[in-house]
Amino acid sequence: MSASPAFAADERKTVLWLGPPAPKPLLLGACEQHGLRLRQIDVDDIEELAPDARALVIPVVRADAAFIKRAKLAVRHCARHGLRAVLVISTDALPPNIPHKAEIDEYFKAYGRLQSSGLQLSGLDYHWTDVAVELARHPVDAGENRGLTIVGVDLGDAEKICLLRRAFHDYRELHLEALDGGKSGARTLRVTEGDVPKSARPLVAKLSTPQKIDRERSGYGLIERGVPTRLYAPLVKERCLSAEQHAIAVYRFLEHCEPLTQRLETAGALFVDHLFAQTLGDLHRPIGQSSALLHDLYGAQAGGLLRWTRDLDEAAAAAHRRGELVPGAVELRALIAELPRVDFKSGTVHGDLHVGNLFVPDASNEAVIIDYGSVRPGGPLLIDPACLEVSLAFTPAFLLPATPPACLTFRALLLDAYRYPLTPASTRHLSGAIGASRTSMIRKVRDIARKLDDNPIGYAIAVAAQLVRFASYNDTASVDDRSMAYELAARLFSDTGVAMHQRRARQLGAP
Repeated sequence: MSASPAFAADERKTVLWLGPPAPKPLLLGACEQHGLRLRQIDVDDIEELAPDARALVIPVVRADAAFIKRAKLAVRHCARHGLRAVLVISTDALPPNIPHKAEIDEYFKAYGRLQSSGLQLSGLDYHWTDVAVELARHPVDAGENRGLTIVGVDLGDAEKICLLRRAFHDYRELHLEALDGGKSGARTLRVTEGDVPKSARPLVAKLSTPQKIDRERSGYGLIERGVPTRLYAPLVKERCLSAEQHAIAVYRFLEHCEPLTQRLETAGALFVDHLFAQTLGDLHRPIGQSSALLHDLYGAQAGGLLRWTRDLDEAAAAAHRRGELVPGAVELRALIAELPRVDFKSGTVHGDLHVGNLFVPDASNEAVIIDYGSVRPGGPLLIDPACLEVSLAFTPAFLLPATPPACLTFRALLLDAYRYPLTPASTRHLSGAIGASRTSMIRKVRDIARKLDDNPIGYAIAVAAQLVRFASYNDTASVDDRSMAYELAARLFSDTGVAMHQRRARQLGAP
């Protein structure tokens, strides 16, 4: 049996000491006792030695500008390669003796400045035996397998490639297949080993920012507790890693499943029933009744739907040219800001329940979900049915196997179907625009939305916010189709605004 490679987690025994000064003799001996190798290096050596190392020790002599600059560079190397960065006091004092006050002051000054820069590091002062114990027992991930060949997709980013070589360190050759268009900073990739058939348990790797991947992993915990095991893509936790600018989440590929986008013409209402009753039934249990302003409910810092982009301005201008009564983006934003608080039922929501995140098992109408970056407790329950409805009526072109017909062609049908208060019956003519199967799905979605939260104002607003989201990005569809979504959203916001003010007047007892 061959020995584990040096980058394997259990073989990362080297501790790097950023000198000068030289490592303390007591620390050298303590590291040897615990099976560690202590090696003095300079900043320029970290990149080369990082795959085999488990930690970097940075002694503080003086927290001046030169030291802080050097330490920042070193800690960033650590973040990219999964090394623990540790700050220690450079002192000749040994416990129980205490270092000079000036040494302690410099240590805490350096620690504060580095931490305030958003850098991840820990402090282990000057108790060298304890430092060695902590470095030996601290868990580490595998290092970068620089011998791993990656083919299929050019990621064009050294840190992303490093993450893949760390996450799949035990592979011999990675074959990557893009499952997205690379339209944002995030990338989703199907990963297989070079000489293994694609059918043999491939994985899906999602590369995004550390903050988004943290949310993905946090959301996955909620999914694990609230969704039946067979109805979501499982996370491979040991392959989920973070670096400085990017992070990776890895899932088991959904074998024996088809994307819903390939079954849109046949899935029908039964699929929607399974989705909300089985897949999301426990997740969607209401936890309370709340009220909020639209900006707080669906703004960039909440649901992330009301984002005022240049692409939205373009769609709004096209809609206004078609009909002068359609407000521009500035006017619509002002209208939304003036609306009263919205009452809504809250619970745990998926948050991004569009057709691209749904799969159908072979010979089944069950619904399997992926993508947990928007999962959150305490969200408006209506955000999920609204997201699904809009993605059925306005499916982004990049998710469909064939080029869809232009939405603007069916303007009259869409205007009729998206008239407040969005009853199931108002979809009766929608099949002429999007087909019978998708129409039956939307009808069922609206019926389920009323059961989740019987406030018609809440659902109309949730749909309008999702339509704004669709109109806000030019990679989803043509400007004509996005302008159609914008027109529907503007009318829904206007009509619900009237309904909200009338309702408020009734509550106040106005004639």
